[in-house]
Amino acid sequence: LSGLARLLSGEWEAGHQDLDQLVRLSKATGNVMLAVMVMCNLAEIFVIQGKLHKASATYHQALRIAVDKQGKPLPIAGEAWIGLGEIHREWNDLEIAENSLLRGIEESQKWSETGIFEGYIFLAYVKFAQGDQEGTRQALDEAWRLARQFDATELDDQFVAAHEAHFWLLQGNRIAAERWAAEQGLSVENCRKELTARLDLATPVSHRRRTQEHISFVRLLYQQGRYKEAISILELLLEISRRWNLVGREIKLDILKAIILQELGKQTEALNLLGKALSMAEAEGFKRVFLD
Repeated sequence: LSGLARLLSGEWEAGHQDLDQLVRLSKATGNVMLAVMVMCNLAEIFVIQGKLHKASATYHQALRIAVDKQGKPLPIAGEAWIGLGEIHREWNDLEIAENSLLRGIEESQKWSETGIFEGYIFLAYVKFAQGDQEGTRQALDEAWRLARQFDATELDDQFVAAHEAHFWLLQGNRIAAERWAAEQGLSVENCRKELTARLDLATPVSHRRRTQEHISFVRLLYQQGRYKEAISILELLLEISRRWNLVGREIKLDILKAIILQELGKQTEALNLLGKALSMAEAEGFKRVFLD
């Protein structure tokens, strides 16, 4: 718990050391499930930091120990397969990504369906990249089914809805996206107010699902031609990302800002920002964030 707390407060190195120690202790005491869960949490932090290769290695390490005494995979391995699927999607290894996600979903269903709706969201992006519109819709429908099934909180529903709005915008269905924004009560003013308040918080990752909502809303503003308002929200999202070294998110936001700056006639500034995003992305092999 102390390791996760340190990670969430931005103490990356100390948090990693605490979690590494917990993994070793869990292995030594035979608590495989705890070890795998901790390693998957650690890998997710690496993804947030933009360290895709380190995240992949950690997920593979988790898979090596996520077996029973007969060497058969434990259901908890599904979490690692889903994480690997998203990394391979970003690397544009779409077939590997699809197989990893499907395996992760299958393994996780043997244990619990509560955490696999994100696997279906990742799968929807893979299907979309493959040009499979029907597969995209089916994956989103499954994500919706699971989010609604576990109704202890509305956060899952909002997360799926924000991704669905993104798909609508990719498909040119701005009317549906505008309806989503109205239903969620999204406006430039309340987004800026919420993000400004978040700058004072002591945790970098606790609002990941809410952030997806803000990014989809920025994409909507872009399609509406409300470029300066979109930039005003992007600036706050970028400030949060830079403050907490959330490299993967910063790359995505830089690309989006560059596209909008081009629309504003700021070609040089847009190209410089895109060049910065490419420099940040090259070593870890980010691809889909640009291709999408």
